[in-house]
Amino acid sequence: MSDKIIKLTELSNQISSELTDIILENNIKAYITSIMVGDDPSSLSYLSGIDKRSKKLGVALNIENFDADVSEDTLVNLIDRLNKDNNCIGIIIQMPLPKQISADKLLNAIDYRKDIDGLSYLNQGRLFSGNPFIIPATAWAVDIFLANFEKKYNFNLAGKTATIIGRSNTVGKPTFHLALKRNMTINVVHTKTVAAEKVSSQSDIVVAACGVPQLIDDKWIKKEALLIDVGIHCVDGQCKLCGDVNVEKALEKAAYITAVPGGIGSLTNSLLFANSIKSFFMINRNKEFKFNFET
Repeated sequence: MSDKIIKLTELSNQISSELTDIILENNIKAYITSIMVGDDPSSLSYLSGIDKRSKKLGVALNIENFDADVSEDTLVNLIDRLNKDNNCIGIIIQMPLPKQISADKLLNAIDYRKDIDGLSYLNQGRLFSGNPFIIPATAWAVDIFLANFEKKYNFNLAGKTATIIGRSNTVGKPTFHLALKRNMTINVVHTKTVAAEKVSSQSDIVVAACGVPQLIDDKWIKKEALLIDVGIHCVDGQCKLCGDVNVEKALEKAAYITAVPGGIGSLTNSLLFANSIKSFFMINRNKEFKFNFET
C-alpha cells in the first residue's frame, strides 16, 4: 500500500534549490516580517518552521510580537513603516487576532507587493480574474503538485472533476480558482453542504482542506481517486502528525494520497519564500518574476 502514498520531498528540494540559486545570483539581502499578537501555540509552531527555512535560504525573518491588548493603530503604523522599507520583501499577519483588531484592515494595509500570504483584496482579486500575482502558499502548493502529478503520471487534468473540502480564503477558495484555470470542473463543499460525502465521492480528485483531523475516509472518495491532504494536526498529546484524511480507510479506494508529513506542507514554506522573491523583483525591478518550477 505504501506505493500509494506520495511524498513530495524531491519536489520540495527542487523548489528550494531554485530559490537558493536566485537569491545568490541576484544578491538578495532582505527580510520578511511576521506580525504576531499574543502567543498562540499553533502560530509559534508555524513561525518555527518559517524560521528554519529562512536560515537555509538566507532571507531573514523578523518577528514583531505584541501583547493581546495592542491597538489596531499601532499595527497599522508598523505596516506603514514596513511598506516604505524596500529591504522588507514580505509581511505576514499571524492569525488569530484579538477582537479589537480587524484582520481585513491589517491585510489590506499591506502593500500588495509585500502581501506574501496573498490575502489582500487586490491579490485575491487578481487570482479571481485569472491573472494571479501572489497566491496563498498552501493553495499554490496544491496547484504545483497537480501540475507535477499531471506530467509524472500522464494524468490529464483538463475535464477532470474535483471536490475541495473547505472554503477558507487561504486554501479552499484560492485552490478553486487555480483548479478552474487548469480546466477542471470543481465542487466546493463545507459545513452547510447537504450530502457533502456524496458530492465528494463522485470526484476524480479530492482536496481535503477541512481542518478536522482524519475526517475524510473511504466514504468521501470514489475508487481510484487522487486524494490531496492539506491538513496537518498534532494528535495523541505527543504531536504525532496527521492530516485531514484517515489514511488507513481512504487507502481502500484511493489511487494515491499525498503524505502527511512530507506532502503539501513540505512545499508550503518554500512557496511562501517564493512569494517573497516575487515581491523583491516587483519592488526593486518592477518585474513580475516567474520560476522554472511554475512551467
